[in-house]
Amino acid sequence: MLRLNPAFPARGALYCDQMMCKALAGNVEEATVFARRSIDIAPGYLRGLQRCASVFALAGLMEDARE
Repeated sequence: MLRLNPAFPARGALYCDQMMCKALAGNVEEATVFARRSIDIAPGYLRGLQRCASVFALAGLMEDARE
């Protein structure tokens, strides 16, 4: 989707989906990269923030999870 339209309005949600896929596949470090992208693009996306917090906690980044 992002290749077709880099300015896709819901790209924060797409990054969040990629984050969850990476985390569920065991690539927690990569998941945190997508979590940060999602937060940067869509800081008001509440479901995304919940998922980002869980990925940060899984990665041991408790301060980021609390934020």
